[in-house]
Amino acid sequence: MNLPKELTKQMKVHLNEVRKYLGNLPADERQEILQSIESHIYDALQSRSNGEPTAALLDAVLAEMDPPESYGELPPQPAKKKSFHWRIVIPSLILIAVIIAGIKWWPTEKPTVVGRWVSVDFVSSIEQFDPEAKSWRGDLYLKELTFLPDGKTDRPFWTWQNDILHHSGDNTNAKFIIKRISGREYLFLQWMSADVTIKGHPPKYYVLKKIDLKQLTPVTFELGLNTLKDGDSIVLNEILASSPNFAEGDTVTVKGRYTLSSQPSARLSLLVTGTRGRGRSNVTREQQIGVTQGSGEFKLTLTVPYYGCPHLTFYEETTEKNSWNRLGGLYFGTKEQVEEIKSKDSSPRNTDK
Repeated sequence: MNLPKELTKQMKVHLNEVRKYLGNLPADERQEILQSIESHIYDALQSRSNGEPTAALLDAVLAEMDPPESYGELPPQPAKKKSFHWRIVIPSLILIAVIIAGIKWWPTEKPTVVGRWVSVDFVSSIEQFDPEAKSWRGDLYLKELTFLPDGKTDRPFWTWQNDILHHSGDNTNAKFIIKRISGREYLFLQWMSADVTIKGHPPKYYVLKKIDLKQLTPVTFELGLNTLKDGDSIVLNEILASSPNFAEGDTVTVKGRYTLSSQPSARLSLLVTGTRGRGRSNVTREQQIGVTQGSGEFKLTLTVPYYGCPHLTFYEETTEKNSWNRLGGLYFGTKEQVEEIKSKDSSPRNTDK
């Protein structure tokens, strides 16, 4: 959707207000939160306007969202004076008695949800999912999600408890359930789009499968186009992957060594350039590291988001906040993938940047 200039300006004012409260977060987390908010605004405008959205509609959408200050960290709380209190002692004594008695009645964290999950499909109902026949033909917006043991995830705006995933940006609660199908664990996550939160439609489901990095095996690969600057280098020592095809949904871990001479510092990222249409994906922490001038080792992991050719690329930060310029990189993959990159463009542009 193309917004009129005045609405685009109004939306940027809101995003800039949110940005003020994200100052203590790492740059990649700030960018991910802002992208999520922007995506929600576009989704809401598109679902609620018959033609070109109006300023009044944008005001209504922004009014329904959490205020910018809600994204800031809570101020430090004054330390409470320690005191002996029976309200603390009595529950503690009860808990000790329960442990001695061997009675485990307190709630425990889901043991199977913690870990890394990769999206494999998007379905209207859980019953519709078939591991052997993908239902969704388009690009999957949510590529992957990692559940951490402390109720957090690898996304700063998502936290979880029991079977609920909470989104702090649009204040939604999505239920999820884990099912074992054909010997594999799949997680079904309600997708709380504007059709659900605004129009009241029943939610559809992202289907994610669990990834065990210990099951990745060494694969052979071809080196492709090299666009590195003079003095910079990237050496691939080993590639571990869930398959040798580097296909959509595959998990790929690359180990190697870099040398950066052209800049004082840069970001080294493991990404994919789409060769059969333009793709879109979110960049995770496991896909990138900050490096400084000199040499060092790296280990980066990627879930292939769509068909294309993987590459490792240096990026330099520009004067514009959260903006990066490509310095050059090294492509790799199957023979077919690296040949497609060479034929597509002698200096291809990255679609994930």
